[in-house]
Amino acid sequence: MSEELVRTLQGRITELQAELAKSNGEARDRRTKGSDLRKEFDKLKQDHASLLSDRDGWKDKAEKSNPELTSQVAELQGKLRAVTHKAAFREAAGAARVNPKALEAAWKLSGYEPAGDEADPLAIEAALARAREDHPYLFEPAAELAEPTAERPAKLLLPTGAGGGKGSEAGPGLFRVKNADLGDPEYMEKNSAKIAEHRKAGTLAFVD
Repeated sequence: MSEELVRTLQGRITELQAELAKSNGEARDRRTKGSDLRKEFDKLKQDHASLLSDRDGWKDKAEKSNPELTSQVAELQGKLRAVTHKAAFREAAGAARVNPKALEAAWKLSGYEPAGDEADPLAIEAALARAREDHPYLFEPAAELAEPTAERPAKLLLPTGAGGGKGSEAGPGLFRVKNADLGDPEYMEKNSAKIAEHRKAGTLAFVD
């Protein structure tokens, strides 16, 4: 082997050793940076957990230190929920031909329970169907049922002032209900059985 070849190989070995040393140095730098990034990431996770804990702690303190405010917020949320559900109920009740004067009674007697922040159209529909079955007097008759039949006697109308006060008898065997009474949920609930009985018998009288 000539001296020239030896010098060439020795030079190449030296270059390779330098490249290897450089690569090892870069690898150490990457490992160091990776370790630093992992430490930074772990610290950020700890800081995040600490902030969440602080937030929950301050929230609990605020609620405990001001229960009146918490109660007011809950009350307002309940009112907002009731308004939302009631608006949807009124719309559905209109489509179902509930007597406009009996909307409040229908709301109470239907058994519909507001649940959640948004109204459930299917639950409202089911509640109105039950109300139609249990309290048909809350609904306006369909056009095709306007004529009286043996099963559905004509609705009796008396002149204003006939009979006494709410639910009083206006003649033998006749039960009188003011149209205004249809909007009184307590009255309708109290007299629902009597109204249904007289309606079936054809002795239910409505006064304008």
